Amino acid sequence: MKVVLGENTININVMGELTSKQIRTSIESIIEEIYNKNEQYSKLVLNLDSIKKIDVEGVLFIESLHKTAIEKHKDFKIIGVNNDMENFFEIIKLDNLLEHFQ
Repeated sequence: MKVVLGENTININVMGELTSKQIRTSIESIIEEIYNKNEQYSKLVLNLDSIKKIDVEGVLFIESLHKTAIEKHKDFKIIGVNNDMENFFEIIKLDNLLEHFQ
């Protein structure tokens, strides 16, 4: 996972897997970095275009980011999902977070 700070957007780029092993090592520091140290940022974008695998912990991580964004009055969107991932997000009722670019 790589956090990239933009002008008013924080981008989290997930590469490879979004699984419990990866999340355990990074979730607390990412949320701290995103929401507590960077109040000037109004948007959080989770980029999944390089993701190969997601497990339950990955879904909980996304839900945690979304919940924290709501609490901090930040916009939260997921980009870079393929058709299989889009179907998955529809099944788990998180498809409203997907950003579609033309």
